[in-house]
Amino acid sequence: MTNKLGWKTHYVGFLNDNELELYPFAIIDNKTRVSFADAKIKLISGEINRADTRQRRAGGRAFAMSLEKQSAQAPQFEEKSVFEYYSYTLDKKVNVPIRSIQEMLLIPEKKVKIRKYYVYDGSRSGEKVITYFNYKNSKSGGFGVPLPSGTASIFQVEKDDFLVLLGEFTMNATPVGKEVDIQTGVAFDLTGKRIQKEIKRISRTQREEIYEITVKNAKKTPVEVKIIEHLYGDWNISQSSHTYNKKDSHTVEFQLNIAPSSESVLLYTVRIK
Repeated sequence: MTNKLGWKTHYVGFLNDNELELYPFAIIDNKTRVSFADAKIKLISGEINRADTRQRRAGGRAFAMSLEKQSAQAPQFEEKSVFEYYSYTLDKKVNVPIRSIQEMLLIPEKKVKIRKYYVYDGSRSGEKVITYFNYKNSKSGGFGVPLPSGTASIFQVEKDDFLVLLGEFTMNATPVGKEVDIQTGVAFDLTGKRIQKEIKRISRTQREEIYEITVKNAKKTPVEVKIIEHLYGDWNISQSSHTYNKKDSHTVEFQLNIAPSSESVLLYTVRIK
């Protein structure tokens, strides 16, 4: 309900082999001319419907990031549901000085097991193959509590303790049990090529199109690549060199497993009315 007092979530992740150490930070941005001493803080995560939103302004973008672990004595938030939203209540009172940015761990950090895969969407990304990481927000493999939406920065931990920024992305609100897909950036050693080999008219209301998609893997390790195709109208795949999964009325996914220093070719035929 304020114009100059708000909060955001920022996730900082450190990748080490097949494990991601993830820190969810709550960033409280006080742009007001008021200092709050011994303040009790409750953060609400959710989309609340408001009237006359044109006359209101967001409290501004806040971004602050610490790469140091916070001590066990640092204030902790307790999570629970409130109506259709979730609240995070700080267990200690804190000072929020005038025009300040406060950064606190929203939830204790976790090491989550991740799966790495790649996505090639040739009709939208040209030759670029995008890198993804995936984990499930469960009690055994994730945080086990609802995670609010926010920005995220993922770093690679090198052997010499240097950090390499792999990418930044926006993470949607994640309830317990939902899988999280983390997009980092373009794969350097993978390239794709999409060609429409043929298009012909079958009847007055139906045509046939043939597509050839090639993905080259210059890595010394095998990779898993998910091919995404966007099809419109009343369509049906009549022939395909690989199995596929129809995600929805406009999206189909193919799975390619490519050996080191080699390429894989997907060839499929689709009839469209």
